[in-house]
Amino acid sequence: MAALPFGLAAGLIARVALSATRYTMESWQSIPIDLGLAQASLNVVSLLELNNWLNSVRFFDEAPLLVIGGVTLIVMALVGSFGSMLGGIGALVYNSVASFSGGLAIDLEALD
Repeated sequence: MAALPFGLAAGLIARVALSATRYTMESWQSIPIDLGLAQASLNVVSLLELNNWLNSVRFFDEAPLLVIGGVTLIVMALVGSFGSMLGGIGALVYNSVASFSGGLAIDLEALD
């Protein structure tokens, strides 16, 4: 649960980035060009064949809970995996040092 604030922050950042990307790409659909006597319009999204990308960005931008929740879960899973990996490495180092130094021997006797 310690990763929850980081996950929510990453989700909100992703949401803002998606909205900014959508705004930018939609502004590229009609760029006015002044040719002196006439004006032309350039659609950079169609020119660069980004229509499918723009549709995907629109879909995720219209589902903010999906984006924030998905990114939060992914960040929490990554932090949990990283923590487990560090715990495993720590145990490996601890046991390696113990095996080189003779370790700790515990003798158990049954109580009557």
